[in-house]
Amino acid sequence: MKSTTTTAHFCDGTLKRAPKLDCNRLEISCPGYNTHSVAQIFLIGLLLFAATYEDAMSLVRKGDFELAVPILERILAEKPADLRARNLLAIALASAGKRDAANLHLRRVLELNPAFVPALKNLAVNELELGRLNDAKLHFEQALKLAPTDPAIHLGLGHVAFASGSSSVAIHHYDQSGGMHLRDPLASSRYAASHFEAGVSLVKLAQYEPAIQHFEKARTGAPDTYKIDFNLTLAYIKTRQFGEAIRVGERVVPTAEMYNLLAQAYEGAGQTEEAYEALRKATKLDPKDEAAYLNLIALCVNHENYKLSEEIADISAQRIPGSPRLRVQRGVVFALLSRLDEADKEFKMALQLAPDEPLAHIAQGLLLLRMDRISEAVEALRHRTSQKPGDHMANWLLAEALTRLDTDQDKEAIAALERSIRSNPGMPQSRALLGRLLLKHGQTDRAVTELEKALEIEPENITATYQLAQAYRSKGYTERAAELFAKVSKAKADDPAQFMQRGLLGIIRGNQ
Repeated sequence: MKSTTTTAHFCDGTLKRAPKLDCNRLEISCPGYNTHSVAQIFLIGLLLFAATYEDAMSLVRKGDFELAVPILERILAEKPADLRARNLLAIALASAGKRDAANLHLRRVLELNPAFVPALKNLAVNELELGRLNDAKLHFEQALKLAPTDPAIHLGLGHVAFASGSSSVAIHHYDQSGGMHLRDPLASSRYAASHFEAGVSLVKLAQYEPAIQHFEKARTGAPDTYKIDFNLTLAYIKTRQFGEAIRVGERVVPTAEMYNLLAQAYEGAGQTEEAYEALRKATKLDPKDEAAYLNLIALCVNHENYKLSEEIADISAQRIPGSPRLRVQRGVVFALLSRLDEADKEFKMALQLAPDEPLAHIAQGLLLLRMDRISEAVEALRHRTSQKPGDHMANWLLAEALTRLDTDQDKEAIAALERSIRSNPGMPQSRALLGRLLLKHGQTDRAVTELEKALEIEPENITATYQLAQAYRSKGYTERAAELFAKVSKAKADDPAQFMQRGLLGIIRGNQ
């Protein structure tokens, strides 16, 4: 019977395969046992006494391990220090499934010659098969110091790194394996998986360009490319390469989540009809897909098609009545249509379904301000921020509400804005309002700092632009002040309807 490929149970619970070895380069395969007649066995017994090392090697290569072992044992009985024979015996024993016995001989070889690379490699392979990752890594690394360009050693270290969850290290060693990883299906799939994990890690760090390179490489050798292509499409969208995102997304087996992602790519490329159609298909594939309805409503709102937004919101409320996010979205649509009482009911329903839903609190606060129910807004937002001090949106809106009261509540407003900025330093609204209040109280330098940061985040923030122009003028920076005043002659007074609309549109986009 010919030899078969071995498998070993690694500590991560999956079946893994060790690098193959030949007799000279020490890459082993699994045992098989040939059957022989009585006459053949008798003749073989006679030949054993005259058989040489080369005969034993020929038998190992053919998979006749049970015949090779006694030959090698006889040779070693005569010459115990014969490293080649002991190493070959270890290969035969390991191929017959007797790895621990094989390792005893390999360690004896290394006692006699610690720099015998074949024994180091074979010992590492056996340890890898037995799930002893630390020992395998140690002996592969010792072999690598002696043979730094050996492709089989790099392949083995790639397997060790993969089993240890070190994707970047695995990629490095697979790349140094002289293409061995591409000729073995298991190694190829591990190589692909390592690139995928590296890409996912980079996406989490918002490093989308290098993530794209890893995802592209992960497609080679991967048994299933859906997750790779999904993440690749996302990375292309994040880098605004919408054409590439569409190319990748369209080759994927359609799912509701993929259609949602494709819709973003279509919209980014200016193909609004295709975006709408993709989201419609998502709702057909999965009528309970909350994301598709949220994205459909947002798409229509962004194009100011509020009537169609209402129709979709009504359908979503029928199909997923218990979704607080869809209730918020439906309330936003009602508010944009100036149906404020209906909006109020939806926001209250959302809060009943999910008392901690942050956007429901913000939407309700915005609506109360729009309805000129300032005291109610302050009370509701104070309650929210007492329960969730880290809610940056609620703290910002509380400060906005406090500034609209007849009484001077600037101290509390400033404290709320400071909490908002601590929770989310990238929120320009909080910095712009804080800058305005600081400037009002004569803290010009600090006001300038906050207003400049607000404009770094959102260069078109008109409130921050005007307030910073005033701050520059008060500090004598007339030229810089004039540049900002040229962009806006005066700060526009907050129109309650416009303020609410901007806030609600932000909720729509934040809900996507």
